[in-house]
Amino acid sequence: RTALGLAISSLWLAATLGVVLGSVVAAGSGVLADAMSSSVEVALHARQYLLVSALGIPAMLLILAATGALRGVLDLRTPLAATIAANLVNVGLNLTLVYGLGLGVRGAAAGTVIAQWLAAAWLVAVVVRRARPAHAVIRPRVREILAAAAQGLPLIVRTLTLRVAVVLAAL
Repeated sequence: RTALGLAISSLWLAATLGVVLGSVVAAGSGVLADAMSSSVEVALHARQYLLVSALGIPAMLLILAATGALRGVLDLRTPLAATIAANLVNVGLNLTLVYGLGLGVRGAAAGTVIAQWLAAAWLVAVVVRRARPAHAVIRPRVREILAAAAQGLPLIVRTLTLRVAVVLAAL
């Protein structure tokens, strides 16, 4: 029960952090695209892709948190099935949106975002379904969420440092 409650708190943390990071990426998409692009045309496409794909950041973090929770209860098949299904949906959506509807880069980003949210919804539903019979608390518990954030801070710093290094190397 406690473990599933902590897993639910990790989902709340992932959703909150995802909204914040998605907002930052969306707000900075123009500056980031301009800084890293080799031409005005590339910058335009990069800006469009970043702006749309920022909507998928909360879903991506929810997928990671739910996958960790399911690994904790020794369920490795559900995340694998969700990943395979999301990738197949992504391919189908990209073909439809990019080639069928002619949406270009925005269509590619939208297909990925939709697939991410479908996988996130599936995995979060599985975690919540497992938590309910164990009487784990589903509502947000701020103390647990903040504790999870504090415990994950070194990982966040490491990841941000790696991402910044990649961006700086590209400049």
